[in-house]
Amino acid sequence: MNRRKIKIRIGALFLFIALSAGLALAEDNGVTFTTWTDTTLPGYSVTTETGALVKVGSLVQLIKGSVAPPDRNNSGFLATGQSLLTSDNTTVGKDNENLGITQAGEFDYYYKVPAGAYYVRVWNSVAPIQGAFYNNQAVSVPNPPAPPVKLNVSFSTTYQADEPFIPFITQFDTTLSWLVQPDTTSGSVKVYSAQPAPGAGQGVREITRQSWEYTEKGTSDKKTAPGDLASKTLSLPDGTLKPGKIYTFRVMHGNSFADKWSDPKDYAYSGTALGGGPLTYPITFEVVTNKSGFNFFAMPMPANTMTGTWFATDVDGNSLGKIETAYDLIKVVNIVAGKNTGKKFISTFGKWDPNQQVDAGIMIPNNDPDGTAKAALIALKLEPNVGYQVYIGKDPATNLWPSSSKTTIIIKNGP
Repeated sequence: MNRRKIKIRIGALFLFIALSAGLALAEDNGVTFTTWTDTTLPGYSVTTETGALVKVGSLVQLIKGSVAPPDRNNSGFLATGQSLLTSDNTTVGKDNENLGITQAGEFDYYYKVPAGAYYVRVWNSVAPIQGAFYNNQAVSVPNPPAPPVKLNVSFSTTYQADEPFIPFITQFDTTLSWLVQPDTTSGSVKVYSAQPAPGAGQGVREITRQSWEYTEKGTSDKKTAPGDLASKTLSLPDGTLKPGKIYTFRVMHGNSFADKWSDPKDYAYSGTALGGGPLTYPITFEVVTNKSGFNFFAMPMPANTMTGTWFATDVDGNSLGKIETAYDLIKVVNIVAGKNTGKKFISTFGKWDPNQQVDAGIMIPNNDPDGTAKAALIALKLEPNVGYQVYIGKDPATNLWPSSSKTTIIIKNGP
């Protein structure tokens, strides 16, 4: 007898029981978890992470409660407080409805259960072990007189019960607000993290906890926060970070198998001073290790209304003087990048000409802003919100790169 006839026959049997039992059956309730591979039917099946049908004998768990990641500290890798519906050997290729299933990727079970939340978890192994693959599908059983629920299971075992991958920080978002009255500014920061995509032979690792650390650079003032686990983000409200300072962030992703910390990531906070003080913004110039860097930037706020200039400091707040022209900016960047050693790293300073639609760049022979390019650099007055380009490379006199791959200066429009 083919499978389609079996399914029709079972449906007729249920109908007969329903007609015979009348209202008595209406008080019965439960759930049937079913999967099959017949091409003549809708095609619900369970496959492995590689796309093959899950082997006969692979474990099927019917669990009371909401879907939760495996916990290796509990029997059956169940989440704390959850219970297994079945005590028999519930596996792929077997059933409790006498259908004689022996097909990979298939099973068929009925269980009488009270109303509530349940889910089925299928493993690609005969028991829950670290490194095995799994997946889940949820179902809600209503109260009688609603009839028993049937859950047609269909998924691939794309999750892997194992340690998290080392997470990484993906993005920093800064939100700035300026209140014209009483002339104050504020800002908040949101930091994003993620798990790397699984490699060949690996599956997605579920994360059950996370923790964030952030430290003002050059200090031991380390702060911790749990962040939002669902989005794997950290939101810091206004006033948490100091404007113009660099902070080092790390994030931990963990589950019952291990905790993994990301590499540290520096972030120059672009918040602004409160109480009507000057606007503050960090600009970072970067070179890839042993490779030149082409950096785009813009002066992000108007110049000081009294002087027509900006003011620069290093990340520790040490004054670097006024900035009005390309010449001023180049001198400041060289001071910070070379740690005041006199090294020169900028070979080109560019400005986009929106009228001619060309790059009006200035070449700097020997990277020396005090050489033949000095007059042109002084004549290039910086403007707010205009795009500029700085090309950073080796110091030609010493053949050395900047001491750090990132050079950050803090721009202010007030002393």
